Amino acid sequence: LRLAQDLCDRFRLIGAALNDGSISLAQADAIVTGLRKLPARLTRAELTRCEEEILAHTDTLGPSELRVLAARLVEIIDPDASDADDAKRLAREEAAAHRGRFLRIAPDYHGSMRITGQLPVADAALLTAQLD
Repeated sequence: LRLAQDLCDRFRLIGAALNDGSISLAQADAIVTGLRKLPARLTRAELTRCEEEILAHTDTLGPSELRVLAARLVEIIDPDASDADDAKRLAREEAAAHRGRFLRIAPDYHGSMRITGQLPVADAALLTAQLD
């Protein structure tokens, strides 16, 4: 039902291609799944351009490839904003990794120290190099 609603309301070109037999149901579902991942800031004209762009590749790409292409079309439509979105995403991921890191060193009271922790890969590589 959600696919049918999207084909009628948001992605009319994909719906028309499905109706005339240019694409299969699996391709339409994959394309719409990918297009749903595009940023909400895209205008109607930009979404139409995305649909046109992806329909040009339906003869050569399978459903899984079309899903990936559809989700990444913003890089073609608006590369500057796409770069900014990627930078924000990376900053959020880095902050989350930083918040979740810890390192504990405590005696085990048997003549040794117990070391436990969780570090982002880059920090762990630095620590490993220092320990080596």
